[in-house]
Amino acid sequence: MTLAETFMDALARAARSTSCERVLVVGASPDVVKRLRPFRHKTVFALHDAKQAKAAEGAGFAVISVPDVKGSRTDRLKSALVAATNAGLIAVDERVACAVVRDDGELDMLMHFTAREVSAEHASLHVGRLTTRIAPPLLEVVVDLALRVGREGYEGRPVGTLIVVGDSTRVMEQSAPLTMNPFQGYSEQERNLFDPEVRSAVRTFAMLDGAFVVREDGVVLAAGRHVRVVAEPTELHLGYGARHVAAAAVTLQSEAIAIAVSQSSGKVRLFDRGHLILELEPGGRRAAPPGPEPWTSPAPEPRTPPAPEPRKPSRRSRRRRVTTDTSN
Repeated sequence: MTLAETFMDALARAARSTSCERVLVVGASPDVVKRLRPFRHKTVFALHDAKQAKAAEGAGFAVISVPDVKGSRTDRLKSALVAATNAGLIAVDERVACAVVRDDGELDMLMHFTAREVSAEHASLHVGRLTTRIAPPLLEVVVDLALRVGREGYEGRPVGTLIVVGDSTRVMEQSAPLTMNPFQGYSEQERNLFDPEVRSAVRTFAMLDGAFVVREDGVVLAAGRHVRVVAEPTELHLGYGARHVAAAAVTLQSEAIAIAVSQSSGKVRLFDRGHLILELEPGGRRAAPPGPEPWTSPAPEPRTPPAPEPRKPSRRSRRRRVTTDTSN
């Protein structure tokens, strides 16, 4: 028996178990569909290929559509779980056996968890309760990214940023560049937030002034954009800075949503139509590296005085010594 067959048997045994309430499979192959057919009442396939989706639906399986993007297996699996939960196919507390099928049709990953367990590290449940114009998988990715920026900052130091998602054409018209766009010149696949490498780049560029502009499909169009505030938000509490005012204003001026990360607290706030609709604590925020207190200068290091040099004898003392030696 090959390793792939062993994985397939393990998935079938997990689906057969009474403790397994749902089965979630990212990707599909004829062998996987055939082995899970007896458990189609509890199985959900997450697919991006229309042909595979039609075949799975024809076999009696529930199917959820997911975007075809590059990403790790874990990211693909958790995004599929969020999509299935938001679609009502999987309940929050149901025990789910999860599997990932490679492009060549072989099963190479098995996991089990609940959607609530995933939400301990990700924003899936919070995002799932929101009703916005942005697709839930993308919204979850952006909110998770903002939480990580608020939690980790840049090289351990706190960083604030602003991410504007959706209605990108109008947002670009209502903003201006503050610096050179680091995402210009790359393909759309190389700028998609579903790619972990792109999210890592965004965390690095979060130290730049200005906002990120993200298209509805997750493609980052620009960084370092200055948002021109035309509409005046009326429901902001006192104490919000320019970043949060710009976040609320841009959602009034356009059909976009905005996610602001506070530099002082690391909190993530999501704005839609000028209203604050979600506020999240980053949790486990790193302390800034130790350094001198503000408005103080470091104490000077103690200086050791140099040792005195030996004094040279004067000409008179040398003459006296010579005279004495001559007399002897």
